[in-house]
Amino acid sequence: MPGRNVLAGDDDTRDDNGHGTLVAGIVAARSDNRIGVAGFCPSCAVMPVKVLDAGGHGSGPEIAAGIDWAVVHGPAVANMSFRSSAAAPPRRPR
Repeated sequence: MPGRNVLAGDDDTRDDNGHGTLVAGIVAARSDNRIGVAGFCPSCAVMPVKVLDAGGHGSGPEIAAGIDWAVVHGPAVANMSFRSSAAAPPRRPR
C-alpha cells in the first residue's frame, strides 16, 4: 500500500534502519513464495508510515503526525515499536 514519510514530507518510505521491515515481514510475509518464511497474516497489506530516522530516533510531534496520516488513510491495525530515551519517573508503590 502507498505510505508516507513524515520526516521528508514525501512518499519515500524506504527503511534505512531495518526494524520496520523486519516487523512487517513477521506480520505479512507472503506464503508459498519459496523464500521459506510466512507471516502471521500473509494476505494482509502493509501501509508504511516513516516517523523515525536511520538511527531510530524521532520526536513526539513527528510520531503523532504519522499516526494522524495513517488514520486518515484507513488501516485497520497499527503496529509501532518505540523505546524512550528519556528517563521514566520512578514508580510509586500501590
